[in-house]
Amino acid sequence: MSNFTTFFPSAGGGGGEGSGINSYAPFLVGQVDNDPQGYIASTGVYTNPVDSSVWLKTGSTLAVDGTYPNATQGGISYAGTGNNFITSNTVRGIVWNGTNFITIDASNNTVIELTEAGVATGNSWSYSGNGNDDARGLTFDGTHYYMGDSDLEVRKYTSSFGTAVSSFTASSITNFLDLTILNGSIYVQEGSYTPKRIRIFNAAGTETGDWTYTTPSSPYRGIETDGTNIWIAGLQDGTNDGLFEFTSAGVSTGGFIKTTAQTSFPEFPTYVNGAWRIRFGSNANAPFGLWEATYGDATARTDSSGSGQPLFIKLK
Repeated sequence: MSNFTTFFPSAGGGGGEGSGINSYAPFLVGQVDNDPQGYIASTGVYTNPVDSSVWLKTGSTLAVDGTYPNATQGGISYAGTGNNFITSNTVRGIVWNGTNFITIDASNNTVIELTEAGVATGNSWSYSGNGNDDARGLTFDGTHYYMGDSDLEVRKYTSSFGTAVSSFTASSITNFLDLTILNGSIYVQEGSYTPKRIRIFNAAGTETGDWTYTTPSSPYRGIETDGTNIWIAGLQDGTNDGLFEFTSAGVSTGGFIKTTAQTSFPEFPTYVNGAWRIRFGSNANAPFGLWEATYGDATARTDSSGSGQPLFIKLK
């Protein structure tokens, strides 16, 4: 029952061993789990026990953080707040350091470490006395953290946050909202509405460029990178709240993650392996929701070459 080829009709379908990611192939499957071995009927996922490839029955989608980076995504969908990402209203930023989250608790002038599930690890650090009296945003370059504040200062910290390593004044900024770092450049979200502007600095604090944008029409506190592009939190045309995607040069890609159904004021987004944590700015408890990439093909398809078996799309 575990032979891979047993569950492919011999004629048609264009599938079979060796088919590439996102290719389609027909399987003969039952209505219960492990029919064939490795098939989960409730989700439509088939993990081939011979070569460990993963296939998903069309008509089904999955939302799993970054598990299938080469598979075609079907967008970003809300996955709830089923974790302990509940923080106070004084949260002023959050960043993923590759292992855990670091979030600012401005009421206590501290940063707090959380697991990916949002559970406090017990590690926290005070930044009191370092000049970040009104913290605004946090980012990480793989070695150091950068924290902004309402005094237009950006301070560089080691992983212990004990003492700031260096700082610079973003003197061109009128109102500091948030910051992120991409390819060594620090992108600062300015709070002025006319024009709406992102200013770019190098690590030494020299401004190296800037760009303006028109959408979102009303930006909120929140700028983040997915490692390739820049995303800004805000409101579009008075109706749609969410994250808006730009290239590093400020060109809109048209990418948009809508959050209006869950929160009207998304704030301080952070990106982890294909998934987004976005703060519910309008919620009294200020939780972070989870938006995940979805994979698969939502349209149920069958083999058109004679077998009539359901088609599966290869994820891995």
